[in-house]
Amino acid sequence: MRSTIRQPSTLPDTDTVMHRPLRRSDRWPDAPTRRDDARPHNVAAHVQLARVTKRSPACRASAYQAIWAGEPVPQRRGAGAARCHPERGPHRRLDSDEGEETRPMTTYTVDAPPPGTWVSFADHFPHALTPEYTRLYHTTFEPAQASVYERYGLPFHGTATAIIDGHLYLGPKSLVGRAGARLPPRPVLWLATRLHPEMRRRRARARAVLRDRPWRDEVHVWRRELRPLWVAANLALQAIDPMSLDDGALAHYVRQCQANAEEGYRAHFLLHGPDLFATGLLLARGTDWGLDVRELLGLLVGSSPVSTGADEDLDLVRARVVEHTDRPETLRSLDDVRAVGPDVAAALDRFLLHHGWRLITSYDLDGRCLHELPGLVLTLVTTPRPAPVDDVDVDPLRQRVPADDRVELDRLLDDARFTYGLRDDNGGITSAWTVGLLRRSMLEVGRRLADRGRLTAAAHAVEVDVDELLGLLAGGVGPAPADVAARAAARASASRAPMPARFGPELPGREVIAMFPAPLDLMVRSQLAIAEGYSHPTDDVLTGLGIGDTAVTSRACVAHDAADALARMRPGDVLVARSTTPALNAALSIAGGLVVEEGGYLSHAAVTARELGLPAVIGASGALSALPDGELVCLEPDLDIVRRLNRAQVPGTM
Repeated sequence: MRSTIRQPSTLPDTDTVMHRPLRRSDRWPDAPTRRDDARPHNVAAHVQLARVTKRSPACRASAYQAIWAGEPVPQRRGAGAARCHPERGPHRRLDSDEGEETRPMTTYTVDAPPPGTWVSFADHFPHALTPEYTRLYHTTFEPAQASVYERYGLPFHGTATAIIDGHLYLGPKSLVGRAGARLPPRPVLWLATRLHPEMRRRRARARAVLRDRPWRDEVHVWRRELRPLWVAANLALQAIDPMSLDDGALAHYVRQCQANAEEGYRAHFLLHGPDLFATGLLLARGTDWGLDVRELLGLLVGSSPVSTGADEDLDLVRARVVEHTDRPETLRSLDDVRAVGPDVAAALDRFLLHHGWRLITSYDLDGRCLHELPGLVLTLVTTPRPAPVDDVDVDPLRQRVPADDRVELDRLLDDARFTYGLRDDNGGITSAWTVGLLRRSMLEVGRRLADRGRLTAAAHAVEVDVDELLGLLAGGVGPAPADVAARAAARASASRAPMPARFGPELPGREVIAMFPAPLDLMVRSQLAIAEGYSHPTDDVLTGLGIGDTAVTSRACVAHDAADALARMRPGDVLVARSTTPALNAALSIAGGLVVEEGGYLSHAAVTARELGLPAVIGASGALSALPDGELVCLEPDLDIVRRLNRAQVPGTM
């Protein structure tokens, strides 16, 4: 496929640019030149841009993203789609002609929390993680996050990951000093933030970021360059039927899918700069002006259409179904939908081509893809698209901001609206789709191993990592079927076990953040606003953070098991779940309300509820046990509560 990357007319001389990052003007002759305050960096590898067009779509996307981040371009290694994919950690890449060998599974699980503060990421991962996903997340998140923090001038090295009893926890990594160490005395901290060489570099970088607003350019790069490359990479892998491959070719295909998922997750985490910082800055400065977080986030409604499950092909099918019949429930299969007309059949096939192998019920490999839930697909295509939510008038809020700061508010709001939808848009392509394809390939190996008696069930393929799985496929030494089944049972038990929201001391408060010099203090406060937007600690079982101002009374569909609940979900039901994922965007469009136990104002559940105009209560601790499935519940988001109702309490019932 011909690359869409525009190449520079001449490559820069590496000797003259050895001590600075590659500038945009080096890459694109028509790009405006901006002053560079970034750190010294060896960019000799960046001249490989001229050869990027010879790589696979996924590798071109990875190389282009590295160039944009100011990092060395990954080198080409091995054969096939694994070329340009660097060896990472203990999992050595094997070329197809080397064969497979059994290696011990690498674990990132710790018996006890390491020193320092560790915060649960239960909003994204309410259950214990699978081994391969643990490896995938650990090897991509930390280095990508460190790159974002350096690129955006944050005074931290990044965010560390730890798996405690199977659950993911995140902790800050200090820029100076040893991990987990206590903060120094305040006078020492005050001096360090101003005199330490790396702090001074970060301070200069933060000034440049606030001046140049690089998130806008990065969103343009995603939309125009990276997004088409990732779609092409996923479609190329998806076109290969793993059931048609012999064992050797299947093993190589699994490695291709693994490499694609790793590159996808790295791209996804690198985009956590442009997809979060502009919103964080709006919230941080809005707080300075005395504005409420709910009001500020309400101004972003309509800026993330993908969060509502919007898709041109899906919308076409829905519209034609409505034209065809006023009783869509009479369409009992996807074949019935295709029979509505050839244009409907073509649109449905296109929708499934681009969404069918995306994970729906979880971010992890044990989640199920849309193709695995045909009943849900039928529900989606026969349910009319939700009405668009009206834009919020910004003028009343703007009048409460000091006159001298209103231009700044307008700029921050424009940036936040421009970048707000990036997270869900890229997440569906770089993470949900790439991991869905890896799941498909692993399940095919699992099916063969189950037929040969090497696994108890095909689904147990996700209870081992890829190295172990391919070792079993090659007939090598590996865990016995009973051992893998025991792992599955142990992980299920760990998923049910309650876990604390935090290990270690509380994170530094605002009095510590205030000691950072400008503009580092603003950058830290923007990140704090984002972090607070992902969680809402509460001790009251049925209170949380209300989204919307319209009360709704309906049947509760309790999602202890997401796949089962979505298969049973009826239009208008109040979905009650631990949390939601971006892959659930389309499914949430048929809900009448939403209650989740985990999350805050910027969690996926909250963003989607605002975009859909869906009444919701976020962070309602204990809702799964307090709201029985099938019973009537009343959401009152304006009061931040959800109540279980007796039928006598519902008007018009007895």
